[in-house]
Amino acid sequence: LTHPALYVLRHGSLENIVDVLDGGELVMAHNGFGLLEAKRLRWFSREGTLLGTVLSADPIRRIYQSGEGLVVESRLRRATIGGPPPWWQ
Repeated sequence: LTHPALYVLRHGSLENIVDVLDGGELVMAHNGFGLLEAKRLRWFSREGTLLGTVLSADPIRRIYQSGEGLVVESRLRRATIGGPPPWWQ
């Protein structure tokens, strides 16, 4: 992770480059990673491919994994993002 970019490497080779000019906090998981910015969460695959974006009118305060899926919270709202059951993948 550098100031303007996140370099995704696999076995020493460059896999992808992700723009991080807006800053943000890197969130790691076993199946990918996220970039948590003030009002946006971008989620990427392990290879650095953008899988989805959550936009919020208010600053995002917290994200965590629950039994139902990924929970994204602001001061006023909470969203749960689910996907296929683990046995389906």
